[in-house]
Amino acid sequence: MGVRYSWPVAQRPNDRVALEILRSLGVPPNVLRHSAAVAAVAFHLASRLRERGLAVDPATTRLGALLHDLDKASGGRPDSHGQNAGQILQALGHPDLARIAQRHPLRAWTSDPPQSWEEKIVHYADKVVEEDRVVGLQARLEGLRQRYPGHAEEIGAAEPHLRRLEEEIARALNLSPDQLTAELLAWPLDLALAQDLGPAYHAQGGKEK
Repeated sequence: MGVRYSWPVAQRPNDRVALEILRSLGVPPNVLRHSAAVAAVAFHLASRLRERGLAVDPATTRLGALLHDLDKASGGRPDSHGQNAGQILQALGHPDLARIAQRHPLRAWTSDPPQSWEEKIVHYADKVVEEDRVVGLQARLEGLRQRYPGHAEEIGAAEPHLRRLEEEIARALNLSPDQLTAELLAWPLDLALAQDLGPAYHAQGGKEK
């Protein structure tokens, strides 16, 4: 996948620049809306955890979430999803963002699982957002099984890890997993970031994959 934008190496982009990067790479509008939703959830969780004294950077978490699917352009290979994004971000001088992208797919649990709070939060946020809506972990996994029946074994292998991750995040917030899910489902999701690209771009959208 060619990189077709101007972003100086090692210069940290802001959120709007990150969205323009996604568009310049050919990431579909539906994936962009999904990324904006994941970023909103991730920022909310990171901010809540930071308030409780945990060492997590909400800004890095949100930026990593915005860019976690940057390799989902036309022609991208599903079996290398995450790794391609990580390679691009690593080449641009952002190893922390590269690790977030590399460790967000389900298969990461068998080889390179999320370690930092930023990585864990983005991984979890991606697994509770279906398209651009918060649906919770159970509904998201059911949706993945329906959409990708050939990956049932991979999804099943990842589920216990995801349940433990949900418990870890909930416990850190002094909540039960059910309470965490209820909070996220009731939380007003802000997709203002995705609206920055304008209606003409969004009119091209479809469904997140």
